[in-house]
Amino acid sequence: MRPWHVALIVALTCAAGLAQAGAATPREAMQAYLADELSGARLSSERWRRFMVDRVMSGEGYDEPGWDAVDLVNAAHVGPVTCRDAGHCTAEVRFVLVPAQIAAASAQGTAPHPQAGELRESYVLMRAADGWRVATWPHADPLPRPRVTPKAWRR
Repeated sequence: MRPWHVALIVALTCAAGLAQAGAATPREAMQAYLADELSGARLSSERWRRFMVDRVMSGEGYDEPGWDAVDLVNAAHVGPVTCRDAGHCTAEVRFVLVPAQIAAASAQGTAPHPQAGELRESYVLMRAADGWRVATWPHADPLPRPRVTPKAWRR
């Protein structure tokens, strides 16, 4: 194999790695975000850092509290994605709640969620250099508290 073949393969591999972080469309970015979100990526500091690098456009210094309450959900459905221009979109997401909601990670146990059935949330998506990402402060509101599947919460 010639040296320029090796250089080309290395360059293409690096470019593919960079392209994987952002998504090609706002809907794909939202779906990738939700896949990580529902698996509990925001509940551990190690996974949170990777989640932020891969899925979110945030300002330097954006941080989240240690979450002692989450919304347990069975599913998330991405609804309409509306774009106001080539770089900003809004996605509507419907979260299907589990029947009994864990309100806090304490001896208080579980309590019914005040909104029976579902939660609706709007997310801002922005085009970054590597593709589309979910945006948070200072580009949009801070992310809502985590939505997690019961299986991810038990881990």
